[in-house]
Amino acid sequence: MAAEVPGPRERNNGPAVVVALIGAMAIVVGALIAKSDGKDSAGTDDGVVGDAVTVQIEPDLDWYGEGWSLAFEEGLPSDVEALGVPDHNLQIRDWGVVRGGVDITFSAWTVLITNRSDVLVRVTDLRPRVISREDPIDGAFLESPPAGADPSIVLHADLDTGDRPQFVELDEESGIAADQPFFGTNTVSVPPQDSVEFVLRIETRACYCTYVLDLTSSSGGASTTREIRTPSGDPFLVSAYADAYDSYWGEGSFHACPNQVLIPMNRDGTPVDRCP
Repeated sequence: MAAEVPGPRERNNGPAVVVALIGAMAIVVGALIAKSDGKDSAGTDDGVVGDAVTVQIEPDLDWYGEGWSLAFEEGLPSDVEALGVPDHNLQIRDWGVVRGGVDITFSAWTVLITNRSDVLVRVTDLRPRVISREDPIDGAFLESPPAGADPSIVLHADLDTGDRPQFVELDEESGIAADQPFFGTNTVSVPPQDSVEFVLRIETRACYCTYVLDLTSSSGGASTTREIRTPSGDPFLVSAYADAYDSYWGEGSFHACPNQVLIPMNRDGTPVDRCP
């Protein structure tokens, strides 16, 4: 028998630097969760939905807004003046990502799956698939330091465990992982004309990894797996921390340098010079 899933829990976001990757998943109104061999009353599963299931993906801005770090292969981009006077650290991150910055330790994405059909759809699996592994990027390091306490912990995938790691559910208080993969024992049912949202964290501490997401759903006895990429159609990127970087940079306003958007940093995270 399916159990109704509570609405999204309030999150306290936490460290984006030197922190174990953590995961969170929120299931929105109308979505039901059941054991994979169970039945539920959210509708019938007669018929096949095919392309009636749509997927929307975007960066989890709530998470990144509380701190992030990027690595650049070719050094810090030279057009810092293009930033102007940013109102939020997300503007600095956007500037860096557009210029080749890659998330360090984790990447955070929101995946919205919508069932636009008239029949029940079950999400039976969702997992990363690594398509390349390289040494961590060790060019320039740029960070916007974190604020707040540890975030709510729900789902986590570790790319260092294999090329197709499964998401596991984590205890919100202790951070201890469940014994079984989340989709190994559960399916998430999406009633007709409804949606389900996953907020995922994908971690590496060993590689510069390129990966995609594989989403498997079923209806009417038929199963479909589709590949999910970034909004631009590219694979996802994430890099582990390098042993050292060619240069270190930080957000000036965080270090009481309001007249400088980015400032050079020492390896220990302290500014190289006093602010003017």
